[in-house]
Amino acid sequence: MARPIRGPTDDFIGAAQVGVEVTYFAHLFRSLDVGMGAHLGLYRTGDGALVAGYPNTPNLLHETVAALLYFKILARSQTESWTGWTRIGRLRGRPVEELVSARRLDGWPLIVIASLPSSHVYASAWTHLMWRSVIAMLLIAVLLMLTTLVVKQARREASLVGELQHRVKNVLAVVTAVAERAYEDTQSSEEFLSSLRGRLQSMAGTQTLLVERHAQGVESSER
Repeated sequence: MARPIRGPTDDFIGAAQVGVEVTYFAHLFRSLDVGMGAHLGLYRTGDGALVAGYPNTPNLLHETVAALLYFKILARSQTESWTGWTRIGRLRGRPVEELVSARRLDGWPLIVIASLPSSHVYASAWTHLMWRSVIAMLLIAVLLMLTTLVVKQARREASLVGELQHRVKNVLAVVTAVAERAYEDTQSSEEFLSSLRGRLQSMAGTQTLLVERHAQGVESSER
């Protein structure tokens, strides 16, 4: 930037010039660490040409934002800042957009612009959504597994209850038959009770012997 120096009678005496190297802006932009995919740039308000940018690549040397709507708003009005979406082109037939925040520097013929592609803007949201979806799927799988186990357990318990009821009925039928047979073979209540007790003890001993032989058979098969 240059300013004239004039004397008491407004005669031109000389000029004062202040400049900042482009490498300084590049170093400054780099130190901001704005994140992957972000673009920072300084543009002239006169023609929208790039003064300094980051990342500093050769294809940005002749970049201009003169044709973009937000540049016209900032350069030709009193508006100091603008934030919104702007279309930068098309990729595979689909529009490519950037989220842009632009601000005119007070006292300087410059506009500073920060932009980020829409793919990077939504990347974090998509990542969170993906992880939440994975967690939700895992929870659903666990719930389905628990439901399956509960159903199997309920069916097993129902089967066991049915088997128990069947065996209890058989035992009662056998006891009834034994009691009737003991009653037929005795003449008094004392003889009936003694005969019934003996028959029941004999049945219990037989059941114990069957269980022991069954256990021995299982152990032999395992060996």
